[in-house]
Amino acid sequence: MDELAAEREAEIRLQRAEQQAREKGLAEGLEKGLAEGERQKAIKTAMKMLEKGKDVDEIAFFTELSVDEIQKLKQQLH
Repeated sequence: MDELAAEREAEIRLQRAEQQAREKGLAEGLEKGLAEGERQKAIKTAMKMLEKGKDVDEIAFFTELSVDEIQKLKQQLH
C-alpha cells in the first residue's frame, strides 16, 4: 500500500472511532437522563404520598426510594 492510501485508511479509521465515541456518548447521556427523570418522578410521588400521610415503608415499596431518602423528604415537609 502506498503512503497516500495508508494515510487515507488511517483517516477513515479515525473518523469511524470518532463516530463510535459520539454515539456511545449520546447513548450514555440518554440513559443518564432517563434515570434522572425516573428518580425525579419517584421523589415527586413520594412527596405526594407523604402529604397524604402514607407510611414511609409503603412509600419506599412503591417508589423504590430508600427509607432514608424518604425520611429526608419527610423532614423537608416540616
